[in-house]
Amino acid sequence: MSDPASCAARIISHGRITWAELLVLAEGLTCAWADHDDWQTGPCPDTAPAYTHLWGWSPDRLLRVRIDEADAVVAELTPDGASGQEVPVRVVRPEKPEPWARSRIGDDLVLVRTETNAPIGFAAFGPAAQAWTTHAAGRTS
Repeated sequence: MSDPASCAARIISHGRITWAELLVLAEGLTCAWADHDDWQTGPCPDTAPAYTHLWGWSPDRLLRVRIDEADAVVAELTPDGASGQEVPVRVVRPEKPEPWARSRIGDDLVLVRTETNAPIGFAAFGPAAQAWTTHAAGRTS
């Protein structure tokens, strides 16, 4: 992995929400999740997948979703803004993404992890990965 860069971001805990509420929250994001058919990417699925997590990203927002039957437990991360609590994060670009990521999404991946007592991991690909890398480089601590 590349040398990580630390910066500040804002985290918003949406807590437990319905899948219908998640669809509204995830509108405009690219999402990734696993289901019985394989690794999937695209808009948030209309119904909760059978597996445990979903990640969503855009250049200015990241979502981490834990799937709990038909509900979702959601955390949102933004590089800045008035909402949420400021938290330190570490942005890491893997030197060689896993084969599943390269074949379905490409090489441009970053992992963003809160540096708190209960770390939360987010993922960003493509233009969103570049935006988070630029954010961290501009606000390195």
